[in-house]
Amino acid sequence: MSAVLVHSQGSDRLSAAGLRAMLRELEPRSVSLVDSAAEADVVVYASHVVSGTEMCLLRHQAEQHRAKLVLVVAKIPGIGLHNLVTCRIHAVLSRDEADSDTIGRAVHAARNGEGVFPQTLQGSLVAQLGRLEEEVLRPAGQTLTGLNPRDIEVLRLISEGLGTSEIATKLAYSERTVKNAVHSITARLGARNRAQAVAQAVREGLF
Repeated sequence: MSAVLVHSQGSDRLSAAGLRAMLRELEPRSVSLVDSAAEADVVVYASHVVSGTEMCLLRHQAEQHRAKLVLVVAKIPGIGLHNLVTCRIHAVLSRDEADSDTIGRAVHAARNGEGVFPQTLQGSLVAQLGRLEEEVLRPAGQTLTGLNPRDIEVLRLISEGLGTSEIATKLAYSERTVKNAVHSITARLGARNRAQAVAQAVREGLF
């Protein structure tokens, strides 16, 4: 497990110092502390509760740098999907329960593109995702995976055992179009091959 480049921040000097002390316990194997968000893979931000002003600052920081964000807060905020995406928040930890090991796991999860959220927040986010898909994406012919109806039809035919030329004939596409579609589909689903893409589509309930 390679060390993650981490920049620590706090809403006040005490929060910042406490967070930095815990992160230092993870050096040098798990994390490597850096002096700015511009150098970091992950920014860890400690606060009692994230205010609207702080969220704006975190959003601006996310726009300027590539670092993902881990929040360590005393009061779990009601984070909307907009803030989750625009601030690149990958983990939210309770300040009372956070220790160096917990923060270390969250940092590595964030670096790997994974999420770590309290159960209460997970429920809220799932509900928001459901509304987003139902009210915005489906009317536009899209899904949360970014796949359109053509992509889903290609996946369905692959699941039935059809090859590239057979799919092209059935859908009246060129073989190049089908190959490009399959490449795009596997990339969007994070799959290594067609079989994995079909399995992921089934798990997502796409067909």
